[in-house]
Amino acid sequence: MKTKKVFVATFIIISEYSDGGYYISYASRETPYEEDHMADYGWVFITQEEVEISEPDFDIREKLLAGLEGEKRKIMAEYAKSMASIEDKISKLQALEVLS
Repeated sequence: MKTKKVFVATFIIISEYSDGGYYISYASRETPYEEDHMADYGWVFITQEEVEISEPDFDIREKLLAGLEGEKRKIMAEYAKSMASIEDKISKLQALEVLS
């Protein structure tokens, strides 16, 4: 396991969709945040800390494959739903022909 240093920043994010009109969010990256980071999008910088984290050793391909498999399942479910809707419309139109 290897360690690395990252910067973790705290922001207040202004949002009409949250209780009180804002929520607190945390972000991390390898370089320090500027105080005006995302200010144009309603983010208000509060503070940041440099922390050392442990990165577990893992095969990145496994993680990428898992993500792609999840995306594939989602697309297949959307496809199945669309096909069911189309089949339903076809059935209803064919039923109208029989009644005519």
